[in-house]
Amino acid sequence: MAEKIKLGVFGARRGSSYAKAAKLSGLAEVVAVCDRNEATYDGIRGHCAENVVFFKDFDEFIASGMDAVVLSNFFDQHAPFAIKAMEQGVHVFSETTAAVTLKECVDLCRAAEATACTYMLAENYPYYKGAMEMKQVFERGTLGEVLYADGEYVHPMETQDYRNYTPHSKHWRALMPSSYYLTHSLAPLMYMTDSMPLAVNAKAVFAKHNEWEYEDEVRKDSATLMLCEMDNGALFKITGWAKYGPHGNWYRLCCKNGGVEMGRPDDELIRVTYNHWSIPEGEKEETFYRADFGDKVKEAWHCGHGGGDYWVMREFLECLIEKKQPYFDVYRAATMAAVGILGWHSALNGGAEQKIPDFRSETDRATYENDTRSPFLDGEGKSSYPNTIEGR
Repeated sequence: MAEKIKLGVFGARRGSSYAKAAKLSGLAEVVAVCDRNEATYDGIRGHCAENVVFFKDFDEFIASGMDAVVLSNFFDQHAPFAIKAMEQGVHVFSETTAAVTLKECVDLCRAAEATACTYMLAENYPYYKGAMEMKQVFERGTLGEVLYADGEYVHPMETQDYRNYTPHSKHWRALMPSSYYLTHSLAPLMYMTDSMPLAVNAKAVFAKHNEWEYEDEVRKDSATLMLCEMDNGALFKITGWAKYGPHGNWYRLCCKNGGVEMGRPDDELIRVTYNHWSIPEGEKEETFYRADFGDKVKEAWHCGHGGGDYWVMREFLECLIEKKQPYFDVYRAATMAAVGILGWHSALNGGAEQKIPDFRSETDRATYENDTRSPFLDGEGKSSYPNTIEGR
């Protein structure tokens, strides 16, 4: 690989933050950008190499000579482009969710294995300062084993904001059950505790009327609440993209000897507590303090999401340089996507438990290799799965 990693960005508007992070890291330079909308070029150009080339066609872009690609395109279209990239020998850094059908989950894992390319989910919420501090606290071991955890991503929008992000009623946001947008809730808990989901039960919550929705838009859930059985024996309760109030993300680990959680609404405020009979030597029963990672975080602030965009990009680039697998590899990415997909299956079936496939197992993969059910529109403008539990 070249001295600096040659990076391509697919989706210039959101991708500009990752281009900024790559440049700031000093480990990579953006040599190619692909976006159909030329109006997005100016916003990313300053974070790219001087000789950056812009494309409107993905096939031409991905074959232009890059080591890795940032996929920041539409939420429901990541897996097909990730597979195309890996088949070209290009490593993949894919934002938001890895896949929107179980077939895509299977295809993605098989492609990563067949090409030996590095795949990393660009999930930035585990890299907020509060979440990173909670991980360090848990890893000290004084809290004991985790028994239960909460993960919430709550992001209501006023009408104008929703319409800006969702320009019409056929847009992916207008069609998406909230369980699919779950990585901001689940990924930090997995990262803190090094655990994997085995099963999910879910129920959807509805408001009587959402004034921000279009008149011809399906009436979607305001949130999907999911209970995940984890491979360490714990239960994690998470939301998808919840659209009730109040706004904020929040995490809590409840352990055998005590617990750790971030503050509300201050997600850098950390609370660590111990049962009064199990306080470790040198600790207090209850402590409040602010997460602080020193000067390292100052440069990250310029890249968005509380430094998350910088640190997740840096981990990807370091994995490429050191030839190691990232934590959020293709198997963890596919598993999280499957929790969102099967969480919606559960909600549509009265909360019935759904087992999560093991995407390292070819036996499990064969079971779902043809499962293309999706609430999103296909090439003919049709969806094959309900967007709402009301059946509309």
